[in-house]
Amino acid sequence: MPLVAGLVIAAAVVTQAATGSGFGVVASPLLVLLDHHFVPGPLLCVTMIVMLGIVRRERRALALTRLSWALVAAVPAAVGGLLLVPKLTGRATSFLIGLFVVVSVAASMLGWQVRAGRAQLAVAGGMAGFLGSVAAVPGPPLVVAYADADAHRYRANLSAFFALTAGISVLGMAARGDLDTGDLALTVVLLPGVVVGLVAAHMAVPRLPERALRPLALTLSLCAGLVLLIRTVVA
Repeated sequence: MPLVAGLVIAAAVVTQAATGSGFGVVASPLLVLLDHHFVPGPLLCVTMIVMLGIVRRERRALALTRLSWALVAAVPAAVGGLLLVPKLTGRATSFLIGLFVVVSVAASMLGWQVRAGRAQLAVAGGMAGFLGSVAAVPGPPLVVAYADADAHRYRANLSAFFALTAGISVLGMAARGDLDTGDLALTVVLLPGVVVGLVAAHMAVPRLPERALRPLALTLSLCAGLVLLIRTVVA
């Protein structure tokens, strides 16, 4: 299992670095299929590390002013999500992740976008904060609202947002006692995949055609989300 989990993380890192989104959408459903204890705590810890690595690489394009409304809304929403996490069973978490992933991938494949005004960014930020805490999948709402940005600015700013919201969720879980030694042990299991993914991304992303990688990642995520939904419904 550690090897497979590491490969999942590495693939998710390369997808995030190449396209600016997709880390949680790729990693979360596949990790839950391996062991639902990977989500949300360990995956949130890894998310923070991965996003900071990408922000460092894209730091020249960083300008969070446009996302300030999303950040303001994300904080209380993330706290609200943390209050819900202890009440969710493994099956409920799997179902929510599967549902969020299938809906978000369908929206991405259909090219659904909204005009990114202050109100839209605040709503997207709130949804992202909540989904990040509950299922470690914060990306879909902001991907839809921020899809018109320059590629470098898109990667830098969304990765910074995900790093901040993941950090808030991790701190909240630790303060509530919901992040234990088991979660930390699973985080360590995932770290080799982070290192491999960041090195691979640094070497391969400039040569990878985003148009080919993104549909592949979305298809993989859609299949994993559907498997999760079917498995939780028939279990």
